Amino acid sequence: MVRSYPVPASMSSTLLGPTATMDDIDRLIESGAGSATERLWATRVRGDFVSRILDDVMGDDNRLPMGIIASVTDDTDIVVALTRGDKVWTADGWVAADHSIVFDDVIALTQEEVAFTADALRGGAVGLALRAVSPIAFMDKNVVLAAAAPPPPGSKVVAVVDEIDKAAVLDLLAIAPGPHIFRRHDGQWLSDDDWLRELRSIKPPALVQVDDQAKIDEIVAQIDEATKGNEFEKSSSLRGSALDDRSAEMWLEWTLLGGSALVASRMPNNLQKYWLTGRGAAKIRWGTPGAWRRCYRQLSKYMNPYMARGSCTNLSEKLGGHGVATHVGG
Repeated sequence: MVRSYPVPASMSSTLLGPTATMDDIDRLIESGAGSATERLWATRVRGDFVSRILDDVMGDDNRLPMGIIASVTDDTDIVVALTRGDKVWTADGWVAADHSIVFDDVIALTQEEVAFTADALRGGAVGLALRAVSPIAFMDKNVVLAAAAPPPPGSKVVAVVDEIDKAAVLDLLAIAPGPHIFRRHDGQWLSDDDWLRELRSIKPPALVQVDDQAKIDEIVAQIDEATKGNEFEKSSSLRGSALDDRSAEMWLEWTLLGGSALVASRMPNNLQKYWLTGRGAAKIRWGTPGAWRRCYRQLSKYMNPYMARGSCTNLSEKLGGHGVATHVGG
């Protein structure tokens, strides 16, 4: 049974209805959308939820368990089990494993990730997806909003969505004849023809055409809130062609798996650029809630947890550090 939490009637909300599930609350926090009042309330509710679950999960030594990860795509990991020594977490709590636990990837999870995984597994789920990107809007909020400024004449509106969760919107585009691309940002439809290269690439992003004006208004309201006051940057600053992306990732993998004791201060310039302003930065989404965690999750694929923590901290310092590049939006 999905638990829901009453949203205070005094809170003016465009993104949450009278009740919200923990999934609603978590997605609002991770996206950076909503008002400061909404985010404060949501953060408090999620904190209480995490504490309650961890009371069940943490052992006498007060150490977090390890998560067993299955990689699905470049940007998605699935936590398929939580393990502590020779025990695994089940609907009945910690039980002795009936066979040796062997898997390709075991990673240390944050408290929040452990809590959500434990709750999902206890509820009968086969795993919990961890994404390296955060959406800025959702297509399933079903809220009533005032009509937004229409997109450019003759254009079709498409949502760039998460490959797994098609309701999670990463960008909203209007494709006009020509073609010309406009991207929704901070209350405006702004020209961003650099998106053409991404759409024509070998591996274009997942797209959903949005024809219903009410649904467009709903997504626009969330994006305008999430991007309010943020500087507009064309897509070329974060994205290259799919071929360029793959070449960079292959080079990255060979470099990091070569055994070098890399931290950000000793990373080659090209590698730092990849994580600070390139394709790696697009996965981390610096300056949005959860950025440091996403950085840690990405770098942990290529180096030990201690090195990943240090590298992410050093990288974030180059972008402003605590409160600027990371730990924002709560």
